[in-house]
Amino acid sequence: MSTMQSLRTVREAEPAERIGRPWAGLAALTAGAWLVPVAAYLLHVAVLLPLVILFATASLVRGGRTLLDRLMITLGLLFGLTCAGGLVLSYWPFGLHPVAVAGTCLTALIAAAAVSGRRPNLPRPALSDLVPLLGGAAVGAVLFYPLVRDGEVRRLATATWGEDFARHANLYNAIDITGGYLFTRWDAAAQQVYEGMILYPQGSHFLDALLDNFLRSDTTATVGMATINHFWAFTVGWYALFVLIASWSAQWIGASSLTLGRRLALTAFIVAMSTTTDLMEAFITGHTSEVAGLCLILLLVAVLARPTQRTGQQLLLVGSLLVALGFTYYLFLPAAGLATAFWLVRARRRIRRRPMTLLVVGLCTAVLAPLPTVLGLLVAKQGAALGLGGGVMPSIDVGIALFAVVAGGLIASRGWRSPVWQMFALCVASVGVLSIGLFTTHAVQPDDNLGGGAYYATKTLHLLVVLLIVGCGVATRVLARPAAGRRRQPFRQGLPGTIAGAGAAVAVLAAVGLVAGDSPVVTRGNSTYIRAWVHSDGRRDQVAKDILHGVGTDPADRAVPTYFMDEEPYRGYLLTVFGSTLAGTAGQTAFGLYGRHDFTSQAQAEAMIRGTTGRIRLVTTSTSMEEPAAQLKAEYPDRDIVVVHKRW
Repeated sequence: MSTMQSLRTVREAEPAERIGRPWAGLAALTAGAWLVPVAAYLLHVAVLLPLVILFATASLVRGGRTLLDRLMITLGLLFGLTCAGGLVLSYWPFGLHPVAVAGTCLTALIAAAAVSGRRPNLPRPALSDLVPLLGGAAVGAVLFYPLVRDGEVRRLATATWGEDFARHANLYNAIDITGGYLFTRWDAAAQQVYEGMILYPQGSHFLDALLDNFLRSDTTATVGMATINHFWAFTVGWYALFVLIASWSAQWIGASSLTLGRRLALTAFIVAMSTTTDLMEAFITGHTSEVAGLCLILLLVAVLARPTQRTGQQLLLVGSLLVALGFTYYLFLPAAGLATAFWLVRARRRIRRRPMTLLVVGLCTAVLAPLPTVLGLLVAKQGAALGLGGGVMPSIDVGIALFAVVAGGLIASRGWRSPVWQMFALCVASVGVLSIGLFTTHAVQPDDNLGGGAYYATKTLHLLVVLLIVGCGVATRVLARPAAGRRRQPFRQGLPGTIAGAGAAVAVLAAVGLVAGDSPVVTRGNSTYIRAWVHSDGRRDQVAKDILHGVGTDPADRAVPTYFMDEEPYRGYLLTVFGSTLAGTAGQTAFGLYGRHDFTSQAQAEAMIRGTTGRIRLVTTSTSMEEPAAQLKAEYPDRDIVVVHKRW
């Protein structure tokens, strides 16, 4: 009897022991979530922590047949959560410190796993995962090569292809200095950037600044050419990621008709179009926010056309991508919102099963996604910029050709019957509506001060071209549908098709001059964008030398607002924009830069002097400007004006 009682006592005690063990494990995991970032930071390998967070999150996410599928879904989720979490990071006392950020993220993942009951699980990588990865890596390597090959002078000269590069680099650096979104700390931000940039969408710049701290295992902001060098690295990274996401999106949407060979040909086509068309202009001019916006909307279109299986996760993913798009490049947000509305209507029966998830995610998205737009339009009055002229108009012939391929593929393969391609067509139509609206706005309120065109409306055409490029995968539906075994074991059952696909990939690359480089296809002057980039055509070496010499190396001189005086007003403006970014004085020179930087005009020169407080340096880069500089110094004897003449 006593034996039976003792057995009952043991059995009754077992559940209590089982309850206690998970809490002990959670405590150990939580401790590790902080010890690992601390060790990585002290060992200067904090750059590995974002990868740890990515894979750890992917292990808790569900959906995707291959490892790359899972990582792309997770990437979209993390982007939105990071943009939203940036509001918290902007106010908490730790700023963008890698240990605090990584420790908090890993702790949150442990809590999410404990609450959901999910165990870490990752799908196996597939051979098909290598195709988009190789495409993105190849483009990244080619774009990075000239930056590594050339010295700092030519690296800076290449950056001066577009003045916007300096502003975006300055914005990223200012976020690193202030430790958060600039609109959350206005006074500090105004010392670093032009006030018009404080409410500019900062999602990609915030992510750059955050990752930069992990990259360097340091929280001290970069200065001088280090800022330009690091921003170049992020610019290349964003464009390589864009090619990767475009290739993956095309494969995710058209998965049912793709073999390994067809994936090779499709990725080669995307690489060719990404490096030889006007899309490269966004990279060359440093428009990382536009490139990041393209990445986000491609991910959104992919998961709207072919949703993940779990409804709650799908809602959270779509909401995260909308928030990220709102914080990064809200010009595309109306089209994304319209496409999402179409998906919600089509998936209404499925969504009704998760009313609370829909309510919570919907409310958070409705508040966060339009926040930068509301601030920009109501506070900064950015709506007036919609009528600006300028911009690079994409090739109409290319657009017509792409549309013909997509439309022909949909009709010939009866793809219009597929729910996946129906939703894709609705996404393209949503972008078309936005584009028509912006071109109409420009026609009603023209402002051609920048040289004609419709600057922001052309951006929507870039997006339309990108979606059509991805949609060209529908053409593979015309071919025989591959058996499941061929998709899973291409080398055993589909080797001939793989060889044919590889040959088609080489043919596509050769047709646009990416093999021997002597193709008749010309998209930039007498060259292609990628050839001009690799050979550094159009460099402004003398501009870069003037900037570096004019700013100087003395920290005392760099702290003084410096204006470059050149007989060509735009050249003086360009020199001053980049010089201010290198010196960290963009906030102080903003008054003289925007709307007044023309030293050939006496009235503007005097207005610039009066509008800039404290000491001023005037650097003359034209002999004809030496006398006007001396006159300005003489007219304002009460101001501490230092004049430096070009002697290099």
